[in-house]
Amino acid sequence: MVQSTATTGRRTRFLIIRGGIEHIVIECGADVVLKTQKATIDAPETELTGDLRVRGKLIYEGGMAGSGGEGVTATIHGNIEIKGNVHATGSMLSDGENSSHHSH
Repeated sequence: MVQSTATTGRRTRFLIIRGGIEHIVIECGADVVLKTQKATIDAPETELTGDLRVRGKLIYEGGMAGSGGEGVTATIHGNIEIKGNVHATGSMLSDGENSSHHSH
């Protein structure tokens, strides 16, 4: 069942899709811009197949996990502030020097 409602004038226009839809594909040969006050994706898992560029601050609340592909797994340009402990199972390098065994 596809339910859609559109009104004209100054009233809100909206589209609701409910029912036994198993797969929705939206293909477009041009750029797509979604412009709204807030967008929510309510799904147990979300997958992006290309690079993701975040122009604002990246805020995450459920932790972070990842794995590397080829080469360096993560590169950050800028300063990092950590409020808490850091655990590493490999070497910690500072300007190419191993700081894992450094003590005062």
